[in-house]
Amino acid sequence: MPRKTAKKNIKLAEEITTDTQEQINTEELASQDSGPTNNEIIDVAWQHVQPIFDFKQRLEEMEDYFGQMCLRFEKNKANIMSQIIYGQNDLYGMAESLQKELNIDSSITYELKLPTNPGEKGFFVRKDD
Repeated sequence: MPRKTAKKNIKLAEEITTDTQEQINTEELASQDSGPTNNEIIDVAWQHVQPIFDFKQRLEEMEDYFGQMCLRFEKNKANIMSQIIYGQNDLYGMAESLQKELNIDSSITYELKLPTNPGEKGFFVRKDD
């Protein structure tokens, strides 16, 4: 008799283990459906994350493009500013050369007034200090 009882106890233990596993699986499914998850780490499948990942990639590309665009702008701005400074110096030099060519006294300060329209006369105006 002891043998039959042992077999029944083993079978009952297996049934209890199976029943317990089914109950755990059912509880996991129920907890997923019933309330928010509060686990420390939650896996998210690629198909759910892909749109966010792609959008982040595009945003980073736009930030890089913007940075390069700003850098190009600053380089062009510096180049144009230096051209303006050189141009202003050349313009001043041209006015001084004209003053010397017309034999105007260089010890007196004159301002060159340029015409507003092509073909009109310009003139030097004496500036008293």
